Amino acid sequence: MSPSVLDPDPVSVPETRPLLKTKTFWVNVLGAAVQLTNSGYLNAIDPMYLTALQAALNIAVRLSTRTPSSITGA
Repeated sequence: MSPSVLDPDPVSVPETRPLLKTKTFWVNVLGAAVQLTNSGYLNAIDPMYLTALQAALNIAVRLSTRTPSSITGA
């Protein structure tokens, strides 16, 4: 039996997580802190490498995350 257009199967929507409880947010906060510390005090690592590292970490976190996030958590 084919599904009816008027009565489609409900699509399960995963619950969203509040922003402060997401890995993506904390990876970016820590990455920004490292970049600011490096540019202000240390100057030990070329900022180009830190930017590339933060981008790679963001991609890895997004690929490993299953639930969407929201600023309001709703």
